[in-house]
Amino acid sequence: MFPGRGPRIALAIGGLLLLQGVALLGHRALEDRRSRAVAAFRFERIEAVMPAPELVLERPDGARVAIAPGREGEAMLVHFWATWCPPCRQELPALLALGRRLSPTGRVRVVAIATDTSWSEIRRFFKGAIPAEVLRDATGRVHQAFRVSSLPDTYLVTADGLIRIRFAGAQDWGSKQAHEFLSRELTELIHS
Repeated sequence: MFPGRGPRIALAIGGLLLLQGVALLGHRALEDRRSRAVAAFRFERIEAVMPAPELVLERPDGARVAIAPGREGEAMLVHFWATWCPPCRQELPALLALGRRLSPTGRVRVVAIATDTSWSEIRRFFKGAIPAEVLRDATGRVHQAFRVSSLPDTYLVTADGLIRIRFAGAQDWGSKQAHEFLSRELTELIHS
């Protein structure tokens, strides 16, 4: 029908298939990088230990709540996150589950502080049922007091109210490594 165009069409189809293959490989590499970003469990000990500030936060009903880390005699994981942050959304369910596993022992309490500007996106993220551990930093003051520069960001506050460890970036909170590390760290802090 179109003399001489057969080889051109074949070349065009071959080129399109090659581009599709390159795009697929690029997508897989990106997914692998995202998986590795949460796969490692990283932390840094804070050398210049400082007392944790009082946390004045907002509950979903709009009421303000003040939490003084260390006054209740339990350690805290103070976690900063946002619904617009993909790594935050990915790791938060595992962090909340870890907190529930460790909480009955009285060893640690998780406080997940959303930095979102309103509760609407947070409600949507949790499909309406916001866990009790989730509060909002309506003023941004808690965020500033902890000197949070990126999300997600998590701090281990000891039972005596001191910020001892920072977990910068996304973590695999559901891993055996995370559970063992926190259990060991909390035991050492209790006996030191």
